[in-house]
Amino acid sequence: PEYVSMSATDGIPARIVRIEDVGRHRILRAEVAGAALNVILPEGAEVGTDMTRVRFDPSRVNVYVNDWCIKGGAA
Repeated sequence: PEYVSMSATDGIPARIVRIEDVGRHRILRAEVAGAALNVILPEGAEVGTDMTRVRFDPSRVNVYVNDWCIKGGAA
């Protein structure tokens, strides 16, 4: 969840369920296509009502097929 961000214009449509302020960061609880998704945001990060899309950092995405990593992001 550290390499996910919110956007108003691009990414995957998401519904924000709630935002929790836990001190050093905020946890945004969202729903994407019926599945729960948690996003860790830096402390003080603004989340506007128009930010209804999630973006994943492509350099940090791993793709698995049959339990084998076929594309790994940065370590």
